[in-house]
Amino acid sequence: MMKRVWTLLLAAMIVLLAVSAQAEAVFAFEKAAYEVNAGKSIKLQPVLQGAEKPRGSKYVWSSSDKTVAAVSSGKVTGKGGGTATITVQLQDGKKNVLYETSCRVTVLQPVKKITPDSDKPITLVVSAQKKGKADYTYQLNPDISPADASNQELLYTTNRPDLVRISQSGLVTTLFTTEGGTATIFMEAKDGSGAKAKQKIKVQPFDTTVETIEMTERGVYRLYIPTPAPTPGVLLLPTVKVSGGGVQLENIAFEDFYEKWQPAKVENYVAWFDIRPLKAGTYTLTLDSIPGFWAFDCTKKIKLKVSESAAYGEASFPEIKYASAMKDPAAMTGRQVTVEGRLREAYRDEDGRWCYVVATKGSNENEVIVRAPRGRGKLEYISGDKITVLGAFAEPLLETTETGLKLYKLVVDIEKAGLVYYNANVYEIDMYQPEWEEAE
Repeated sequence: MMKRVWTLLLAAMIVLLAVSAQAEAVFAFEKAAYEVNAGKSIKLQPVLQGAEKPRGSKYVWSSSDKTVAAVSSGKVTGKGGGTATITVQLQDGKKNVLYETSCRVTVLQPVKKITPDSDKPITLVVSAQKKGKADYTYQLNPDISPADASNQELLYTTNRPDLVRISQSGLVTTLFTTEGGTATIFMEAKDGSGAKAKQKIKVQPFDTTVETIEMTERGVYRLYIPTPAPTPGVLLLPTVKVSGGGVQLENIAFEDFYEKWQPAKVENYVAWFDIRPLKAGTYTLTLDSIPGFWAFDCTKKIKLKVSESAAYGEASFPEIKYASAMKDPAAMTGRQVTVEGRLREAYRDEDGRWCYVVATKGSNENEVIVRAPRGRGKLEYISGDKITVLGAFAEPLLETTETGLKLYKLVVDIEKAGLVYYNANVYEIDMYQPEWEEAE
């Protein structure tokens, strides 16, 4: 009897020891969460500690979402962006579950392609050397595909740190240089996908994207060209010249510079000058870097297409009818007119404008005052010269004589005097964008 009791006690102790050993066993992965790129695979291996793997047992794997991650024999393959739970069971030969564990697998969408801003070099202007002036910058904005890539951060580097500075946000800043040239910006995905791209940056003293400018005979066209800010002792402006005699350059810095070349004016980092069409035709405007200063030649040719304008015809500027105009001078204000006659005298009015007294043909008593805009120089005419003026009536002058009579004098604002143009219409052209609008 005692022998039977001891046998039962020994069996119970063996069972308790086995249960205790099983309770102390740990079945788990090394980490609770893993990451894998879509299209890539990782190998998972559970670890059993505190117990021996039973003979004849096997691992059984499953995924909570096979569209995100599929698993086979511990090999997890990313299928699409998202998170799935990977579970593994250790089963005996009768498919009884001995141990079970799981982990989270997040599938990342890798960057497959980086498309730069342009397949051609992007032209940027050299930054000024003078401190306190804003630098010229350009924000790169490459296209990253697919659009749902999990990590869209890029690593930016350049092969020409002497020309440009590149931040890790993709901001390109040009540096002051008289060499100029082309820098390459390299872009690489930070997600380890290996996706790469590059963008060329051309650094030069001025920039313009305009190829052709269409003009008419009636108008003044002010061209704005981005350039470096002036540096003390250094002239970084583009020089300009134009072929043929059909257009006239105005408002440039000097009348004579390197013979036929003339540098443009600069205001707030933008060089500008005016072009006044004289007759219809096609002409070539050439911009060039300052000869002898830049270590490379930067040249840009722009076509100027000037079309004929009927605006200077008789229909738009009818010949003055002095007697008719004097019937109600105030009512004539704003009407366009042609004044033809002989110049009698020139003087400056109270506003400093040049005014000319013209005796219209038919009678020297029929005098009309024609006046130039403020700030314009004196016409190259002398008393007695014939003159033809196209313009618009301004408010007439009212004078009171010694006897108390009130007399009007007709006043015409000059738009064109001979070949001298005083066009009121000034069109501003942004050389980045070839649209223009009338300046206020």
